[in-house]
Amino acid sequence: MTHGVGSPVNFDAALGKALTDLIELISQGNLGTARERVNALLQRYPDQAELWRLSAICALQLGELEAAQRALNHALELEPNSVESWCNLASVYTAGSRYDDAERALRRALAIAPHHAAALNNLGSLLDARGDYLGAAECFAKAILQRPDYARAWLNQAAALLAVRQLERAEASARRAIQLAPHWGDAHFVLGNVLGVARKAGAIEAYREAARLEPANPRFHYQLGTALDEHGDLAGATRAYQACLRAAPEFWPALSQLAFLHRRLCECRRCRRSAAS
Repeated sequence: MTHGVGSPVNFDAALGKALTDLIELISQGNLGTARERVNALLQRYPDQAELWRLSAICALQLGELEAAQRALNHALELEPNSVESWCNLASVYTAGSRYDDAERALRRALAIAPHHAAALNNLGSLLDARGDYLGAAECFAKAILQRPDYARAWLNQAAALLAVRQLERAEASARRAIQLAPHWGDAHFVLGNVLGVARKAGAIEAYREAARLEPANPRFHYQLGTALDEHGDLAGATRAYQACLRAAPEFWPALSQLAFLHRRLCECRRCRRSAAS
């Protein structure tokens, strides 16, 4: 789910500038400074819902769920029809594994703004996590209808369609996500998953591109290694698993696969020596 910080509302010139600065700090991950600023502003402007919402986003990103919920409750008391606050509250509930509450919050947001693309996407993500892949795909389609350039919704739709084995649609959605965000490793990774399940050419190239774009992501290297192994490229698979372990030394599936590969390579060498003697 997204925790979007939104856009500042110019209640007055000083507050408008302060909100802009706060949003920038949060976007840059300077949460400590942002929290100090928002707390100081709340002393001056205790009735501004957007300040309470930004305070909640700081707390959520710091993992302080109770504080985030309290701040959002204040924001919603002040502005009960704020779609952004309801979406943020859903994110808090999701982070706390309160999925029923999260769904109710998102449906409340959509009751206020039925065509809100981010709320539709977030509801789709929640339904996907709960295994309702068709419901999720429907939400993603509605989000895309509102925002045809919404790369995340296209990619989420691809993953949901893959789960129900609608492979042609899943591939088309993943490719559209790549068109919109060509440097997004996740988009190439999901395309690789779709092509792999469909037994179509190009899965290895998609995984390789994902790993190239985001070399610190161990999942991309691991899946590349698995695909290369399945195609008989043991040397390439070894390199991919080693890259995975450089990115995440405790990634135990790669450790296991690498040990298994080494054993197989040793057996192959012994067989070749036996055949030559």
